[in-house]
Amino acid sequence: MFKFFNCHDEQEGESMGVVVTNEVYVGVKSWWSFLLRGLIGIAFAVILLTWPGSTIKVLAYLVGILALIEGVIATAIALYLGSKKEKIGILLIRGIIGILIGILLLAKTGLTLALVVVLIGIWVIIFGAAEFFAALELPPMAGRGWIAASGLITIILGIFLLLLPLETVYAAIVVFSIFLLLIGILRIVFALYAYRFQKEHRVA
Repeated sequence: MFKFFNCHDEQEGESMGVVVTNEVYVGVKSWWSFLLRGLIGIAFAVILLTWPGSTIKVLAYLVGILALIEGVIATAIALYLGSKKEKIGILLIRGIIGILIGILLLAKTGLTLALVVVLIGIWVIIFGAAEFFAALELPPMAGRGWIAASGLITIILGIFLLLLPLETVYAAIVVFSIFLLLIGILRIVFALYAYRFQKEHRVA
């Protein structure tokens, strides 16, 4: 899905005990986007859990906004990578699907709880798969395990939402909010690892 950007100093990395090839994954350079998305996810989890009188419409609107934000960020990064002649297929698909599901949740009124949960489930499975495969291409010392864990947790949540009936809005909100909190924390931890990796190896 992603390739690596050039880095000029291979020997410096070797002197630090880590072999750094002439390529460094773009995820390390965009550590700030993971930090931002982690904070946004935690904020949405808190809003969902504390919103008074939560309804299906509230759930659909808030998740729709989140899907739209994630979709726009993924699409923007994909287009940037495309301008650098990088492979963007999975990332672009993830971004477009996020935007479409976000618009659907925001525009369609009167959706049943079951349909809202199914849409959320489809979105998070695609999201998690893209994140997991992206993690496989990260440098080991950049904290890729955190993003891989984030992707796996997201996939598990999506399957959970699709297979297990959630009969109340509150149950759906609690499950999704727990997911957002976990993913948010993992993204923030990864962002810190990636920032340190970038600083140590002077990724341009």
